Amino acid sequence: PVVRTLHILQPHEDRGWRERELVRWIDRLTRRWIRINATTPPRPPFTDTILHGHYRDWFATMEQSSTVPGRLLHFGLIRPYKGVETLLEVMHTGRRCAREPAHRRQPGHAAMRSLVEDACTQDPRISALLAYVEEPVLAREVSEAELVVLPYRQMHNSGTLLLALSLARPVLAPWSESNASIAEEVGPGWVFLYEGEFDAPLLTGMLDKV
Repeated sequence: PVVRTLHILQPHEDRGWRERELVRWIDRLTRRWIRINATTPPRPPFTDTILHGHYRDWFATMEQSSTVPGRLLHFGLIRPYKGVETLLEVMHTGRRCAREPAHRRQPGHAAMRSLVEDACTQDPRISALLAYVEEPVLAREVSEAELVVLPYRQMHNSGTLLLALSLARPVLAPWSESNASIAEEVGPGWVFLYEGEFDAPLLTGMLDKV
């Protein structure tokens, strides 16, 4: 029997018919599902809930830096659904966006890598580290950010969001039922949710709030 974790509602990317057939085959073999937030619809025959944990204990011994006013951070794997190109476009038009150090732990798609590198060349406020980084480096960069910005086109579960909160940094993310649940759990001032398009006025307004 197969036990599987439910991370997303639908695949972020279509990798072709072979993968779709493989997933359907594994679905038929699955006898128990584990969802990591309570908003994920249960699946037959059995679904258990084991909530996604935090990272506070893991990073507790790592040095954290003082917040740099106006600094924005987007980190994690570069994937098209995460809206990186939209964030870069907004950075070019935002009047108060001081810097967006885009530290990624993996280069990801080649086209996305080129897009980020071009943005760094054209705008001195933008910097990037397009490689895996050690966890102490990640802790330092996240703690320096005034706001972690996640303009995903779709988001259901996000370890990136929970990691940022674990390092006591506020997050801007799209509204979803799961994100709204986290925002309610942690209280005001930590998870800022938006609906609709991600644009410069939205980002500037968020900087006024944090």
